[in-house]
Amino acid sequence: MSVIYDDGHVEVVRGVSERELAELIKDVINRSGKPMSIREIKNSLPVVVSEDKVRKVLKQLVNSDELIEFPDATFGFAHMIRSYVPRRSVRRVQPLCPEKYYKMWHPSPSFYRKIGKPIEEAMKIVRKLAEGGNNIE
Repeated sequence: MSVIYDDGHVEVVRGVSERELAELIKDVINRSGKPMSIREIKNSLPVVVSEDKVRKVLKQLVNSDELIEFPDATFGFAHMIRSYVPRRSVRRVQPLCPEKYYKMWHPSPSFYRKIGKPIEEAMKIVRKLAEGGNNIE
């Protein structure tokens, strides 16, 4: 952010660009070490920005495969799949990128939340069930 005007009493600064916001969002998620909801991301940013702008930039990051949208409406990096256990109860709204979301979490995104295991383990169970196994452990 750069100062546009400063008279000692009032300071006017330029807002962050979408590219700068994308870097800030990735940094906030990386520092947290876990996927974060839109609200958590917005509240953790060091700048004031609207939730709509955060959504817009998150959508761009998901579409460019820099972040993924998890089944519990959180956003994080792909490596976080290994250990992240999604929140069980979530007020789920329409995913930001429905086509990618449903392709990744097929056949049932809610299954990954309800099983109570890290996502990587849950994905193995889904593959086993798809292959005809009926023993979930």
